[in-house]
Amino acid sequence: MKLTLPGITLKFILTLVYYFLMVPQLIQAQTEHETGSIFGQITDSESGIPLAGASLNIVDTQKGAMADDNGKYTIAQISPGTYNIRFSMVGYSSLIKINVTVSPGRGTEISVKLNQEAVKIDAVTVKARESYFEKDPEAEVSGRTIDTQEIINSSGGLMDIQRVVQVLPSVISGSDQMNEIIVRGGNYGENLFVMDGIEIPNPNHFAAQGIGGGPISLLRSEFINDVSFIAGAFPAKYGDKASSVMDISLRRGNSERLLTNFDLGMAGAGVLAEGPVGENGTFLFSARKSFLDLIIGSYGMTAVPRYYNLQSKVTYNLGRHTLLWNTVYGKDTIRIKPGEDVEEDDDENVDQTTDLVITGLTVKSALSKSLVSEMVLSYVRNNWSTDVWDEGADRSESFYSNDSIEAETTLKYNLTWFLGKHELSGGFSLKNSRFNHDIFAEDDTVYTYDTSFATAEDDTVTGIYQTYPAWIDAKDVSTLKSAAYAQLRLNPTDRLSFRLGARYDHLAYTDKGGIDPRIGARYRLTDTFSLNASYGVHKQSPSYIMLTAHKNNKNLDYYRTDQYVLGTEWLPRPDTRITLEGYSKKYEDVPVMISETTPDPWDSSNGEMVNAAKGHSEGIELYLHRKMSTSYSYILSYSLYRARYEDPRNGEERPWDFDHKNVFTASVAKRWNLVNATWYQNMRKKLWYKMFAFIIPFADEVILSTKWRFTGGRPYTEPAYLRENHTWILPEDAIQNDRRYPDYHRLDIRLDERYFYKNWSLVVYLDIMNVYGRKNIWDYSRDEYGDVDNVYQFSTFPVGGFNIEF
Repeated sequence: MKLTLPGITLKFILTLVYYFLMVPQLIQAQTEHETGSIFGQITDSESGIPLAGASLNIVDTQKGAMADDNGKYTIAQISPGTYNIRFSMVGYSSLIKINVTVSPGRGTEISVKLNQEAVKIDAVTVKARESYFEKDPEAEVSGRTIDTQEIINSSGGLMDIQRVVQVLPSVISGSDQMNEIIVRGGNYGENLFVMDGIEIPNPNHFAAQGIGGGPISLLRSEFINDVSFIAGAFPAKYGDKASSVMDISLRRGNSERLLTNFDLGMAGAGVLAEGPVGENGTFLFSARKSFLDLIIGSYGMTAVPRYYNLQSKVTYNLGRHTLLWNTVYGKDTIRIKPGEDVEEDDDENVDQTTDLVITGLTVKSALSKSLVSEMVLSYVRNNWSTDVWDEGADRSESFYSNDSIEAETTLKYNLTWFLGKHELSGGFSLKNSRFNHDIFAEDDTVYTYDTSFATAEDDTVTGIYQTYPAWIDAKDVSTLKSAAYAQLRLNPTDRLSFRLGARYDHLAYTDKGGIDPRIGARYRLTDTFSLNASYGVHKQSPSYIMLTAHKNNKNLDYYRTDQYVLGTEWLPRPDTRITLEGYSKKYEDVPVMISETTPDPWDSSNGEMVNAAKGHSEGIELYLHRKMSTSYSYILSYSLYRARYEDPRNGEERPWDFDHKNVFTASVAKRWNLVNATWYQNMRKKLWYKMFAFIIPFADEVILSTKWRFTGGRPYTEPAYLRENHTWILPEDAIQNDRRYPDYHRLDIRLDERYFYKNWSLVVYLDIMNVYGRKNIWDYSRDEYGDVDNVYQFSTFPVGGFNIEF
């Protein structure tokens, strides 16, 4: 079943694009603006303790400030525009935050974490390293930190952090239609999502069960302060995932006054509000709803995704304690009737509804100057409800149905003790997991046919070749996942550091678990060049849907990866970072369907799985990133790798499913600041400009970004068509993954225009994916008559909208 947009949608999209670009020109231009401000908090990156006395200044201006006893600061009376802010503290590396936008009449919060560092003292000056790159101190290798503006302005990213990180050499996409990330030859569902300490199985609308992707992210990018992504060999405090970690820190709401944003785009409309709560608290709140159903529904089309989401965060300071309360809710629905928006031969009704609830309380405490803690109490619940039934039948006669609830109630506690230059940390996690599955797939029959006719469509049934029983997954399980970890960080010299850790995980339902070692090291040869290495064993428990799919699946064990990473990092300039890394990743005990372990193409698993697969991947990754310290930025990344697995049928080593071999990305962005350009402000008042401005890319601020991505063809196994049974099979002698899909590549372009008015501002954006319309093949669909069709990824796909800030 393949969804397609109706013919009228292109006209509708082009009309919206026109009006989006015309909106700012229909508003009277204003050259006088209220000033704005910048405020926030400066803390230690490891302990989170406020850095009293830290200083900051706006680069190339005389404006600056000093943090108070709580690490807080404010710079007022700033003209609207985009600035770079330098943060400094004796004993810490200086950090420069780029692209900080100050809007008229608004305060912009910028809270940063500084890394401790020994400083050089000569006869005249005290010198500290300066960098535009924030770095997770616990990620010696494969770590990247991304801030809000980089997420928003990323071409082809759709303001979705899971799509944005696909610019990294270690990450590829599951497909254009899904934001699932595949890391270093791995597979679906191997990334850990953490939001302010809350672990989230899948933070997406239309979330696929048992994996980590979906077409649309639930998390609003404007809530994000920064994202730390670690692509392998991550520290011991993270666990139960085989490949990577995405740790998302959300910002606080505005503490000065109530602010509101309204946004309207091709996918929906939303509102965001933030402001103070008493003297010590702030709040953030957003609501968003899709409206494609309102537009396309008037044309009699029903196969349109409908969704809405709510998100909030309350932050409250209680002296040495900070309380964070996060809540997210999302609901999505899609209904398909035969003949509507699907392939012509589809004759099925589909009704699917999913929803997600996330709520959690995080308490961060400074127990003393050398002892800090974090406690998280959270509840996360996913719900799936799906029915599929034949045309002309009643819904109660569904041949497939799924009513599932998966919920986790978690208590986590982390404690960190700073011992001079060293650090000792540890913690535990207790997770009550409840998964209630009620899934039914009716029995299946393979028939024999009389094939003496001219075409397969004319063949007639002559008998039954084989039958398969119905699959029923009806189980309600409540069990405990427990974990504990300990980690020691040693800094024997100013240039050398070690990380020694171990983690224990256990799943009560299967009574399986184990202890995993994690180690890392960094040696700085110079102030700008370092050698880094990490090793770790990372175990992942079977997904809940795997555990209940068959009674024997209770015997499934964790599967594991052994990861070795060795790399270098060089900062030739404070705004430029170059990393070169090599890695080895070994998989063991990967669960597969039991039918995949035998050569008989007619075998059936009926949901039963075994830990029978193993494999490995190795690669080299080059990453070059220049931040937008002036008016441009760029990223170049390349990965050369291989991913292999051992075919459980015969022990032969074959390419694994995501063995793309070559991955290359080039991304370039350019910014123009015209807010103080007299010629531009005068031109905005002209009638001719207002009439034709939609084709002239001028604004108070303009950012134009582009990204080109190439990946080698993904391997697949060619099935054989049996006309006598009207089905496709993998023959006993089939060589696994001996074919490859065509290479994938696409070009994305994004245009962001910002307009300042007296006491509010307007942002207009247009993001065009696959500009030159490359027909990238994701798969081949094969029907019962032997016909094969291409299944394409995104064609040229524009997404536009605007955001009003007041």
